Amino acid sequence: MSRKMVGVVVSVVAVAVIATGIIAFSLYGGGSSPDEAIAAVIQKVEELKTFAFTMDMELETFGQSMTMEFEGSAEDNANPAAAKVDMTGSMSVLGQSITMSEVLMDGKLYLKYDPDPLGAESQWYFMDYDLSGMQTANQGSGNPAEYLEFMKAYSSVESKGTETINDIKCNHYYLVIDGAKIADMATANYEEMMKQMPEGTTEGAYDAEQARAMYEDAEITADLYVGVDDGMPHRQVVNMGLKSPVPMDMTISMDMFDFNKPVDIKAPAGAVPLPVELGGTSSPTM
Repeated sequence: MSRKMVGVVVSVVAVAVIATGIIAFSLYGGGSSPDEAIAAVIQKVEELKTFAFTMDMELETFGQSMTMEFEGSAEDNANPAAAKVDMTGSMSVLGQSITMSEVLMDGKLYLKYDPDPLGAESQWYFMDYDLSGMQTANQGSGNPAEYLEFMKAYSSVESKGTETINDIKCNHYYLVIDGAKIADMATANYEEMMKQMPEGTTEGAYDAEQARAMYEDAEITADLYVGVDDGMPHRQVVNMGLKSPVPMDMTISMDMFDFNKPVDIKAPAGAVPLPVELGGTSSPTM
């Protein structure tokens, strides 16, 4: 894969993962009305210590398709400064398949690709970032806690009855998401990400207003499945249609389970700084 193509892939993945922030909408449920259900599950999640998850994504853009499948666990997700995530899976894009692992903890995002996009032996990379806000969303984090700020962005919610998800009876809620509110958050995140990049490495990148345009007129909906007995989010499916400057259609599905069960998330040894070619801020290596 050429350096230019790697840049395209990383940009698409970054945008996709920002979109994955709609995962936050899976963290709602319960209550006697749909709006009360949302508030009730927010409270549940704030008290949640650990959980496991699987996440699948299908994306179409510029005539190219991309799929991702991940599984992992998260700890202290309600506290961004202490949050930990360990996930691994596969990504298929531009006719190539790659295995990707990620660990998020202690102010660092660790990433490993197999095969390595730069042609080197597969190794762990790391990147420092601000854990206090949404910056990890721009650098590839799949931590659902990073997206809780999205919870106020829905414009309507309605009950769709009950369905069984993974042998659990769930209330089904359907949300229409306000793209303009998502655009406000995405623009702020994008501007901060550009500030973190080394001088001369952002030439040709989309500006903040182009980033805003992607979400402002987007068509976004979410189907949420909340346990009738436990009030926890067990599945969320998001459908998103983005327009110019990067038109794409995306479906993101996430299942959550093993709530408050022990997890063991550790930082990988021997990691090196993530290079610019892969979305990092260290000097180019090629």
